Amino acid sequence: MKFLKNFMLIFLTFAFSIKAQEIIDLYSGEIPNSKKSNIKEEFKNGMFSNVTNPTLEIFLSEKDKNTGSAVVICPGGGYGVVVMKWKV
Repeated sequence: MKFLKNFMLIFLTFAFSIKAQEIIDLYSGEIPNSKKSNIKEEFKNGMFSNVTNPTLEIFLSEKDKNTGSAVVICPGGGYGVVVMKWKV
């Protein structure tokens, strides 16, 4: 179990040191059924809270390693926060 925790810690540290090559807004205009608000997004302790503009972040593989496959990672947290970096 300790090995798995250490592996995950190393993997997450490496994964979050990489920057997205492209960030795409999920909605090009007004978000359907959204309400006007003065809330500001915050990133603290590995979590985004008060998300007002949802995005999709693209991490492309190197061209010589591109197989055409894709992986979709959906961060957890539910409606309150989006957990991007969890401390083990």
